[in-house]
Amino acid sequence: VENGQFVRRLRGHTRMVKTIVEARDHTVWSGSYDTTIAIWSKESILSRVLEGHKGGIKCMTLVGETMWSGANDGKVCTWDVHSFQLLREASVHTRAVNCLCASPSQGEIWTGSDDKTIRVLDMATSREKKRISAHTGYITCMTSVEEHIWVGADDRTLSVWNKKTYHQVKRLHG
Repeated sequence: VENGQFVRRLRGHTRMVKTIVEARDHTVWSGSYDTTIAIWSKESILSRVLEGHKGGIKCMTLVGETMWSGANDGKVCTWDVHSFQLLREASVHTRAVNCLCASPSQGEIWTGSDDKTIRVLDMATSREKKRISAHTGYITCMTSVEEHIWVGADDRTLSVWNKKTYHQVKRLHG
């Protein structure tokens, strides 16, 4: 790797890989449009394949000892990173889940979707706490910055939300 040379191709998915996250134990979780999540050892060996979604995996995020995944089936799944068991499955959106953003201090996961909504889920139950409809396009990305969640959409805007009040504090047009 130091000289920039190709080392090897890892085979484990049958369709496009859309998301990759490193877990705390240095395993790597990859999500694919083949609807599976593959778990790779730090030695690059495929150790496990998880199934739970009916649509291609689009996003994942690690929160403590759980991995959260969102997919084209509109569902958000929660996985135990040690036992690899599916803990919860929630039908959250009516269309694809494109992004997930953790807000551990609030005990929440924020989700964005092709249904043009943002949903705020309770981390302990995966139940919806808040539904936000503020964009005219698909929600494509989000990130947590201090006390705010920044959300990007294909309507060429960014919206900034207060995590505690769920109020929009800023709208940026590009």
